[in-house]
Amino acid sequence: MRKDQADRMIQYTAESCPGRPCGACCDHRGYERSGYAGRLTAHPAHESVPGYWQRHEDALNHPRGVELPIAYMLGAWLLYADIHRERYQSGIGKDGVLGPEWAKIGSALRGLLNGECGRIDCGAIDAVICDTLKDEGFDPDAI
Repeated sequence: MRKDQADRMIQYTAESCPGRPCGACCDHRGYERSGYAGRLTAHPAHESVPGYWQRHEDALNHPRGVELPIAYMLGAWLLYADIHRERYQSGIGKDGVLGPEWAKIGSALRGLLNGECGRIDCGAIDAVICDTLKDEGFDPDAI
């Protein structure tokens, strides 16, 4: 893994919306357009950040204890899809060999959210996983 890829995996938080009208920097769900990895800490543009979300962002940016494996697995899973798209100019969902295996990992990660996750907001992460799977052409409930 190149250093820049490792840095992106560890620092997968998106900067907060710079105040442009919705749609200028975010997609229709409020995710910044910096790839799937940026979705982990994206929040609706132009809204104040509640305390629980600040703890969630801190857990993903500076994970500790039980947060470490969840944060790194999620970051790596999303980064894998981002790098696949950069390399092949096609989403991983269109890859008939890798796509289904990648989707199974996403489904397994959803299952791990039922365990201890520390300060990570599991509901938000579940939504990110489901949205990402859908964006790649998979039904999250049929994997």
